[in-house]
Amino acid sequence: MGRSGGVRAILFSTELTKSVRLVGFIEERIKETRSSGEEDATVRDLSGRLAELRNPLPKSGDVIDGIMIQEEVGRGKGMVVFQATYRDEVVAFKILHPRFAGNSEACDMVDMEADVLRVARHACLPHFITAGTYRLLPYIVQSFAPGIDMFQFMDDHALGLSPRAIRCFIHLCDALDALHMNGVIHRDVKPANVLVAPSAPNNRVTLIDFNACQFVARGSGKKSAIGREVGTVDVMPPEVVRRLEAVPASDTYAVAALLRLLAYNDFLFGAPEHSRDEVVDRILRRSANPLPAESFDEEHGVPHGLRAVIQKGTAYEIKNRYLSARALAEALEPFAQ
Repeated sequence: MGRSGGVRAILFSTELTKSVRLVGFIEERIKETRSSGEEDATVRDLSGRLAELRNPLPKSGDVIDGIMIQEEVGRGKGMVVFQATYRDEVVAFKILHPRFAGNSEACDMVDMEADVLRVARHACLPHFITAGTYRLLPYIVQSFAPGIDMFQFMDDHALGLSPRAIRCFIHLCDALDALHMNGVIHRDVKPANVLVAPSAPNNRVTLIDFNACQFVARGSGKKSAIGREVGTVDVMPPEVVRRLEAVPASDTYAVAALLRLLAYNDFLFGAPEHSRDEVVDRILRRSANPLPAESFDEEHGVPHGLRAVIQKGTAYEIKNRYLSARALAEALEPFAQ
């Protein structure tokens, strides 16, 4: 073995020894944490680190099935997202976190997102490119959606309830309409899942994160996430809280709830200081927060008539809401002029 080869072998041996020691340390720490009754979050964090040591995620410069990994750009719901390039195109490479390797439900969520993007095509949705497996971890590749959180964008640009802001909500309805036309309910509409690219035409939005979706087309053979906890409770419709089957009006409810938050800085049920369980309890008891007096609208720049759209969109009973994303978009159109 040459000198350089010997040095590489020593370095590899040193790193391997460090990894083995670190694995042992983390395993002991997990045991101590569980026996002491500390919060589950600590155990989850340690377990996640341990899983990454045993089954490392891709790193910058790695090439997987022709996909060049560049940098990690986000994590959430058991997925790790990298910016990458594939056939000279900037793409999003989304892979299951090693902690969930072999977990059938987690793998189903990855399949769910791939299935949704295969069937639903729209300018406000990412487009599916390819999928595969890396070290037993399923991944999907989709078009990269540059942009920032919808509410962050509106705050940065001081949009308030301007026509420009309302246009973003109409784009969101367009994306949901494309899903609904293909028998898909998103079920987790929230600002973090709606990205706005300031440079895009008319500030077009991109709706992301489809692993909580529900296929409603009967006989389609598609998987459904009915029954497991999904969504963001502050804008979650009552039927989803009750773990019943979602419908298109479940998504329009969430859009209207976001409008209410933007207009009145107020959630329909609960408040920021309330726990998830408290909010769920209030939803089930129909204990909604009333809107401010109508005089608030004029004082705070809420367009005349938008209150009625928000109230209809967030009706407790499905039959009293906008039954389609297209109907909600049409109701919002006058406020985008």
